[in-house]
Amino acid sequence: MDAHSTVQSVAQIATALGVAIGASQLVIARRQQTAVFEQEFTHRYRDIDRRLPLWAVIGTAEDDQYSHSSDRTRRAFYDYFELCDEEVFYKDRRRVSKKTWSDWEEGIKANMRKPAFQAAWADISAAAPKQFDLFRPVATSASQN
Repeated sequence: MDAHSTVQSVAQIATALGVAIGASQLVIARRQQTAVFEQEFTHRYRDIDRRLPLWAVIGTAEDDQYSHSSDRTRRAFYDYFELCDEEVFYKDRRRVSKKTWSDWEEGIKANMRKPAFQAAWADISAAAPKQFDLFRPVATSASQN
């Protein structure tokens, strides 16, 4: 093998290695971007959760307790359902990882089994029939399980 062939072979290997490193950097950057994006939803959820009454969050609401709720409490539930709708939107567009969606879906199902969330969903979804289109099937499925 002459010097020219050796240099050419080394250059090809270096190019392939550079492409592989570049591709792996893109994958890492995409994962980091997804993690930051998902974290924004976690922060929003925590903010909403703090605004919900404790009886709603722990699932100890009486049957009519939601009906006596303040507008602030109703707004917190509305914001929760809106967040869930956005989560489904981004799951459908593959902007969140499968693991994250699985965690979110599990949390949604757990919440939708609670009496206050069921009462709030019945109230808000009826009052806003043209909203939450993506979340409606998830909410229905979650409250039936």
